[in-house]
Amino acid sequence: MTLGYRRLLKQKYFDPHSKVEFGRFLNETLERGIYKHDHADVYGNQISEELFGRAMKYAKIDRERIKVVTKSGILVEKLFNGSKYKVYNNNIEYIRKSIDHALSRLGCEYIDEYFLHRVDYTQDISDVIFELDSIQKTGKIRSYGVCIPDKRSYGVSINNFSLFHIDCSLEKLDFLTDYSINNLLSIGNVAIYKPFNEGKIFNTIDSDVILSSLFDYLCNKYSLERSGIISSFFITCDKRLEIIAGSFNLSRIIQISKGERVTLEPFDFYKILNAFQKLN
Repeated sequence: MTLGYRRLLKQKYFDPHSKVEFGRFLNETLERGIYKHDHADVYGNQISEELFGRAMKYAKIDRERIKVVTKSGILVEKLFNGSKYKVYNNNIEYIRKSIDHALSRLGCEYIDEYFLHRVDYTQDISDVIFELDSIQKTGKIRSYGVCIPDKRSYGVSINNFSLFHIDCSLEKLDFLTDYSINNLLSIGNVAIYKPFNEGKIFNTIDSDVILSSLFDYLCNKYSLERSGIISSFFITCDKRLEIIAGSFNLSRIIQISKGERVTLEPFDFYKILNAFQKLN
C-alpha cells in the first residue's frame, strides 16, 4: 500500500504543519509496514512535499526504510476571468528543474520513483525518455514512470515506460474490464490511484440498497470494513497491483492494508464487479 498526499492539507486527522504530529503519523504508519509515500509538486502547491520533508527529518526516519515517490508535469494556470485550467509540461528543462526542486523540498538525495504526472503531447517522447535515463544515471531518481488517467495516454505510455499509475475505481473499471491492467502488468509495476474515487465510492454504496446489502454481507464474511473489501477486490484481480490510498485516517489505512492480504472468493469478486457494471 502507498500513501497518497494529494489531500494532505485538507485532512483533519493531524496538523501537517506540525512536524511533531506529522512525524508521529509517519512513525505510526511505518510501524504498520506502510513505507511508500506518493507526492507531486502540485499537491498543496509544493507545500506538501516540504512539510513531509520536515516531518521526516524531525522524526529521524531512516531514509532506506521508506520509498519516496513524486510527480511533475501538471501546471495550473489562471485565465483573465479567474477560472483555472491545466497545462501539461514534459519539457526537458522543466523536468530537470522540477526534480531538483522536489529533492530540495523533500530533503532527500534521491527519489525512488519519479513520474510524469501527465503526458505532454507537444514533446517528443523519445527525447523525454533520453533525459529521464540521463537523470537516472546521476542517481537523483532510481526509476521513473508515467500516470495514465485515460485511454488517450495509454498507447504512448505502454510503449515507453515500465512503471504506471492508473486512474481506476469501482466506478471506473474500463482499465480492468478491457484487460489494459493485464497488459501493463506484463510490462512492469502498476499502482491504482483514486481506488475509492476520493471517498465518493462510499456514498455510492450507501445510496444503493443492493450495493449496501452486498458490502454488509462481505464485510461480515471477511471481517473487513468497506475500504478493506475494495482493497481486496483489486488485489484479488491481481496480487501485483499496488493501492494508492489518499486517506490519513489511521484506522482506515489499517483496514486498506489488511484488505491487501485478503483474497476474495471468485463468486464474491464477480458479485462486486457485476453490481458496479450494472450501476454504470
